[in-house]
Amino acid sequence: MMNGTGGIVTGFMTNILGFDSIYVARTHLAILIGLFIAIPLSTYLLFKRIYLATIWVVGFACYGMYHAILYFRFYPEIDSADFFGPFIFKGLAIGFLYPAASLYISENVPKPLGDSRMMSGVISRAVFASLLGGAFLGTFISNLNVQHKTGLSQQLTELNPMAKAQLNKNKNYYMLQGLSAWEAQKKAEKSLSNQTSQSAMMLAYKDIYLVMAALCFFPILVLLLFRLGRRPIGRVDVEPIPF
Repeated sequence: MMNGTGGIVTGFMTNILGFDSIYVARTHLAILIGLFIAIPLSTYLLFKRIYLATIWVVGFACYGMYHAILYFRFYPEIDSADFFGPFIFKGLAIGFLYPAASLYISENVPKPLGDSRMMSGVISRAVFASLLGGAFLGTFISNLNVQHKTGLSQQLTELNPMAKAQLNKNKNYYMLQGLSAWEAQKKAEKSLSNQTSQSAMMLAYKDIYLVMAALCFFPILVLLLFRLGRRPIGRVDVEPIPF
């Protein structure tokens, strides 16, 4: 779930905000910066037999910072540069959690079972994490979007002076384009509805990132309260990569 929000951000940047795909790809280089920092550091901590809890806490904290920063940066004038800093924290989180998780899965697994060790990692990360996490996030965002759109649509009445002024402004614009009063009214209503849809999606994303920030910091409390992971990684049999 924590990693799945990155794909949601990409879709939001291209489909909702209209960012160029090449510009979005350049923004994601920030994840690579975080990986370059975190993977050597996490490898050094594992080599020095540091407690697993230390690595888990740092990784979950980076994921929490990633979601918390995005929550505060989601506003109508958001720019692609605003995603650069959060993506560095995401790269740090991946660099701390993934190597430790891979070693934890393969701990004390003998070499003859290397294929099973690899498949257990693929199943746990690709199947359970990606598919179930993506399905949960997609359903949650869809429901939140419907709720926000319904709430915003209920405010588009004659009693709302701002909505009425915006509707009249749009109507006058379309009438200047040569449309009839009836056609201009329909176009103005559709334009206002589209603006409402984008605002509803913006609010849904803010909600999901606030929830995900809380979910990221929750494992830290569990680790500290129940004193979990207070041991170094055990013996791991590895084979050289067959280049």
